[in-house]
Amino acid sequence: MHDADEKQIFDTIIVITDRCVVDNQLQKAVLSLEHTDGLIRVMDENCTSKDLESAINKGIKIIATTIQKFPNIKDIEKKVLI
Repeated sequence: MHDADEKQIFDTIIVITDRCVVDNQLQKAVLSLEHTDGLIRVMDENCTSKDLESAINKGIKIIATTIQKFPNIKDIEKKVLI
């Protein structure tokens, strides 16, 4: 997320899967990374497209989600490069 001079390269990294089983495995792997509170957000089965939209707009650094949540997002303030 940073270059050699510690300059930020990306605002947010989104880990996207297309299957719930793989998504659950990735969520566990992402959450196992050493991190501070608020850095990582996983979009589990209780989360909606609105939760994903909110996480992106709040600038959460690492988000893990399924592709199925993207079509319903109406208002992303930041440009998302997929």
